[in-house]
Amino acid sequence: MRTRDVLILAATALGCTTLHAQSSVVNGDFSTDLSSWFAASDTESEITVDWSPLDSNGDVDSGSALIGNHSTGPQNGVALQQCLPAIAGETYIYGGKIRVPSGAGQSLDNKAFVSVFWFSDANCSINIGGPVSIGGSPASFDIWVTKGPSDIVARDGSHSVLVRALVTKVDAGGDFFAAFDDLYLIPPDPVFANGFE
Repeated sequence: MRTRDVLILAATALGCTTLHAQSSVVNGDFSTDLSSWFAASDTESEITVDWSPLDSNGDVDSGSALIGNHSTGPQNGVALQQCLPAIAGETYIYGGKIRVPSGAGQSLDNKAFVSVFWFSDANCSINIGGPVSIGGSPASFDIWVTKGPSDIVARDGSHSVLVRALVTKVDAGGDFFAAFDDLYLIPPDPVFANGFE
């Protein structure tokens, strides 16, 4: 069993709340801001992204990302995302935490996902297939739900990957908000020159 797999099993067994220590994602815990992330939607008016002081682990010195989907059409998604290098054929582990706040217009019929999206270039601009997601809405409002860890193999020809906090609405109009924290993508075990880990 690889070192990475042992650490993940141990963290899961001990009830650890984050796996982002080994992650290649930058600022996946949204400690003080949304740096290293960028918003993605068809138009600027469809999305709001804000840093929130509400942390999934109750850490008063950290926070989360709050994403609002304001698209006018049905089945539209907006995302906060980060582009990272990837190696085709290698297995990655990804996940994070999602919270849907209660409030006017909020519906658990809408969805919030942590997803990965593979690209054939180094800059996440030439996609090679649709995203793979874990998530959906939690069973209740105002609770943090852990999604993952989930294994995924980088598609053939992959050179980069988007890690996405994706918020989708089922119905046209209205607004839907979801918070994300502790997003991670753990790359394959590093290869050391001497062959030892």
